[in-house]
Amino acid sequence: MAGVANSRRGRWIAFANDVAMAGVAMISGIVLRLGSLDRIDNRNLFFGGLIPFILAAIISVLVMRTYRTSWRHASTADLLNIFYAVGLTVLIYLPISFVTTRIWLIPRTSVVIAFIVLFLLMAGSRVAYRLFREGRLSFTRRSMHAGQVPILIVGGGLDAGLFLRGLDGA
Repeated sequence: MAGVANSRRGRWIAFANDVAMAGVAMISGIVLRLGSLDRIDNRNLFFGGLIPFILAAIISVLVMRTYRTSWRHASTADLLNIFYAVGLTVLIYLPISFVTTRIWLIPRTSVVIAFIVLFLLMAGSRVAYRLFREGRLSFTRRSMHAGQVPILIVGGGLDAGLFLRGLDGA
């Protein structure tokens, strides 16, 4: 089975996931700030928060190309790229929202909360996919047995992962 971002269809799925997570993050940020959606008008929510934030997320995901990385090998570099993409989303959203509505339609602190939630959702989905694919998420360091030599594999892509799994089973 191919990885999420290894095919054209997989890239569209990853792109749609990232953009959908932006919408979920903004709604979550508003709910976490206000306690519920009862205290905000639906029109203010959509035109002041949701639509501009999703448009900003589309731009930043396209610029940072987070949808193109392989979810199977989510790494620290991928998480840093996600952090930059989320930061760019907020930096694009703020001027758009300021010019259009003076940022008064939604609480301003909800943008900070949405930043945190969006990062957790985007990174969490990739870590969850990696956990699903590998069947385990291990951060333990194994002790070396007598006669074992530590190795460092540089490059290799998918083949390096196969090689390491083969060594692990031997």
